[in-house]
Amino acid sequence: GLRALDNTLPPVLRDYSDLAPFEILVGDQHRFDFWVMDEETGAIFRPEGYFWQDLRTRCFYGGALDRKYDSYLMGLALRMGLRVFGAFGSIYTDWGKPETGQYMMGVMKDMRNLGLFVEREVDVPLDIDPGTEAEDINPCAIMPGTHKKAIVRNAKAKMIEGTFGNLERILRDVFMVPGYVKRLGAGQEENEIDEKEKERLAQRGRLLTFWEFAEKVLKAMDYYNREKGHRGVLKEWAWRPKPRTATPFDCLKACNLQGWKPVYLSPEAVDLIFLPRAQRIVDRGRVTFENDIYEHQALVEIEGKVELRFDPMEPNWLLVFKDGRFLCQARPVEYSSMKDRTLAQRKIEEKRRIRKGFILEYRRLTSAIPDFREYSETPAIERAAALVTREQRAQFQELKDRFRERTPEELAAEVKKIEEYKPKANRPIFRNEVDRYQWCLEQQELEAADSAFLSEYEARMDEDTRAYWQIYKEAQGERRTA
Repeated sequence: GLRALDNTLPPVLRDYSDLAPFEILVGDQHRFDFWVMDEETGAIFRPEGYFWQDLRTRCFYGGALDRKYDSYLMGLALRMGLRVFGAFGSIYTDWGKPETGQYMMGVMKDMRNLGLFVEREVDVPLDIDPGTEAEDINPCAIMPGTHKKAIVRNAKAKMIEGTFGNLERILRDVFMVPGYVKRLGAGQEENEIDEKEKERLAQRGRLLTFWEFAEKVLKAMDYYNREKGHRGVLKEWAWRPKPRTATPFDCLKACNLQGWKPVYLSPEAVDLIFLPRAQRIVDRGRVTFENDIYEHQALVEIEGKVELRFDPMEPNWLLVFKDGRFLCQARPVEYSSMKDRTLAQRKIEEKRRIRKGFILEYRRLTSAIPDFREYSETPAIERAAALVTREQRAQFQELKDRFRERTPEELAAEVKKIEEYKPKANRPIFRNEVDRYQWCLEQQELEAADSAFLSEYEARMDEDTRAYWQIYKEAQGERRTA
């Protein structure tokens, strides 16, 4: 088939001396052959990283480590390179799941908006002798219908794969990193020794922690760029005199002297490109993210979904976007306190200020709306005069009734009422309705007001209360007859 045919044909050879520094970056993930320890859990694992290398200078452009590589790790490695070396031209990556994740798709879109380009790597099978060096091949597979700069997806055909071996040798031989993993091709006795050494180092706490190993990797990358002579760089050296050895940084310096200059993006733009994204719904000026609540004044008027961009290593802020438009930088909510009166008062004043803002805005929006209701056309002074006149008439009528001349019959009735008046005997002041009701039951005679209260209170009783008072009435009746 095509694979057998490709194996019979010689690979397409190419050098990279016609490229500018960082014009094309090649990236790949790598699992290190070293054991490290998680300083929090004590677990032992092999870290993974994602790295970018420049084809022209062979410089490590950027790298990042974690337990497992993912899309965010790819972006973090590119972010490092943009900060240190400036903008790149295009990148070539594997087309695996992390590379095609939603996060990387958003990163690629923003990079294209800034004039940075992303190309997919063509997956072409190629069998190469395992002993062959990647620098000796430098293949570029040119197939009909594909991009002419596509790089073969093959462990030996892609330059950075060979670079990983050199990086691990620097870690082992230059920086003396312990915990080297057993090799698959080694004998059983050798592997058993390596396994026992790992266990012994772990028990003694001699294995590097993850962050210590990450620091060693960064130093090894810098050593590779500045100190280690590179055969491929020397082979493609285009200037005179030609040195006996050349490092990737020597090539970068030579390109700079020949007129190449780096182009730097603002730190804000770099951060904005590579920050992970998430969708959330605004609730009364706040958004909930990772069990924390963030707020900002600009979110008070926003409804529906917004896009958040965040830095996992800096949880103290969120960038909020709505339909691609930047809104604000939200901060965690400051909780009030039951003891700190100053803080509590400040939070109350903030809420009052927001509430007042709502009221003023409501008045502003509704003030221009006409009122179609029909009100009284009588002047206010006339209405006030009418009220005064009405009250005066009532007072005059009351005085007139009080001091008018009585007829003999009316005088006789009033005198009789005075003569028959008897003061009420020891009527108590009741604390509640129950006391009044009990007092009414104990009386022989009741006034009309008390009788009305008795009937109204009994009508509101439930069955249990009515049964209780019925027993009380029967006992009261027996006491009277005794």
